[in-house]
Amino acid sequence: MSSLEFSNIESTRPNAPFGLKSKFGSTSFFATHNNKKVKVYETINEKQMKLRLFIDSHPICKFFPKVIGTENSLVIEEFIYGISATDYSSMNTIHRNLLDINYPETTWDYLKYIYERVGLKKPKFNLTTKINHNDITRANLINTSDGIKIIDNEFLACNDGWIMNYLNSDILKNELKGEHIKLSKQIWRIRKSWKR
Repeated sequence: MSSLEFSNIESTRPNAPFGLKSKFGSTSFFATHNNKKVKVYETINEKQMKLRLFIDSHPICKFFPKVIGTENSLVIEEFIYGISATDYSSMNTIHRNLLDINYPETTWDYLKYIYERVGLKKPKFNLTTKINHNDITRANLINTSDGIKIIDNEFLACNDGWIMNYLNSDILKNELKGEHIKLSKQIWRIRKSWKR
């Protein structure tokens, strides 16, 4: 797994059959590291790791757990203590700010992943790439003494998957217009056809 020292290792999905793997097969667990509780997860590739470290040095990092360290493909984030957020009024602004960050590199293709897991080839979409979280839901927002934190960053990416953010989310107000609405609903049908 890692040469880093972890103790009190526990699954991020209690009572799930995945062990220390997420339902998508990547490593994901809680542990104690240097006397602090942390979350550890595996990035999809080196580009995603670079993006996560970029976010950690950008002003928007105040909405994300602090990265404590990395090793190989693992990110070690501070564990976020707090209660589930109930005021979501600022989330569309935070989300727009995330989408507006200029980042030069596509990290991994979320839409290709959606299509391939149901045995289809992703069509060519004429979409710009943007930084996006792809899982901004009630369950992934925590109220802390430092404000709202967005957790579960395994799907953080810079790609054309941002078009799905509003449908993947249970709190974002849908700000898509015109052809983007039609396209997002088309992709959503593909996403929902996947049987785990």
